[in-house]
Parts: sequence; C-alpha cells; structure tokens
Amino acid sequence: MASPAQCSVHRVRGDGYTRMDMYQRLVAIVTGMVLALGLVGFTATSAGAAPVTPTAKSKANKVGWQGKGKSPLNQKKIRQYKLKYRELREIREARAWAKGWKPRAVRACESGGNYSINTGNGYYGAYQFAYGTWLGVGGGRYARTANQAPRFAQDHMAWKLWRSQGWGPWGCA
Repeated sequence: MASPAQCSVHRVRGDGYTRMDMYQRLVAIVTGMVLALGLVGFTATSAGAAPVTPTAKSKANKVGWQGKGKSPLNQKKIRQYKLKYRELREIREARAWAKGWKPRAVRACESGGNYSINTGNGYYGAYQFAYGTWLGVGGGRYARTANQAPRFAQDHMAWKLWRSQGWGPWGCA
C-alpha cells in the first residue's frame, strides 16, 4: 500500500493544493451555489453534501422582492400583476414620493384625493390621467383606466410620469 505522501490524492500539486483540497473546495463551492440558488430536489449526497430543500424565504424571493426591508406589496398582488424586482423597487420609491406635499396637493386639487373618481370628462383616478397617458406610462397592466387601478398603481404611474415630464402634466402643480 502506498503511503499518503506517494498517493496521487495527497500529493501536492504545483499550485500548492492536493487533489483532495481541490475536491473539498469544489464540493464547498457547489454546495454554496445550491444553497444560494435554492434548487429544489437537488441532492448532492454523492458529493458529500446534504440534500437541499426550499425554504420559505427562497419561495418568497422567487416571486420578486429581494430588497431590504418589507416588500411594498403583499405576495398576492405581486403574483397577480407579475411584478419584477425592479418594478417593486419603483413602487416603493413611488409610495415615498406620493407622501410628499406636492403630490398630495396635486391629488387634492385634481380629484379631491379620490383614487376611484371618474367624472366623465375623460380623465380618471386621483391624478386625473387621460386614457392615452395612462396606457402610455404602462398603467394598462393594472387596469384599463386609472380609476379602476389600485392606489399603488396610480402612485407608481404618476411617479413614472413625473420622472419623465416633471410637474407639467398637472395643471394644479
């Protein structure tokens, strides 16, 4: 039987690592990747690692929110509107923006703060979106007209419009 120094598994290679060291590093890297990705049903028992099962956190992250703090919406709405991480981040920013004094003043002036208003003049919702403007900023994914969309969606679309055009679209601004 060969001694450990003569065995190819324990022989030090030119880079200072033995084959066993390389094998252990590879197992650690693969195991870490499996845990990070939360792969379902993958068993790395042949590589020396325990089977990985999904956690509640990995299931929630598959839906979309991975940012710091609490998700801006519940999981039902995230799935309903098929929202991605970037959009959830925008919604969080839009909510903070909508709490400012100027957006509140615009809502009060345009609609009295009523998110479901439809006065029949061709403008809808709290920010009084025209039909074409609502669809143009992407509101059609939430509802056909702004007054039928939830608050977060109207705030999000108003924030997007404000970011691209400033306060110009609102006469009350």
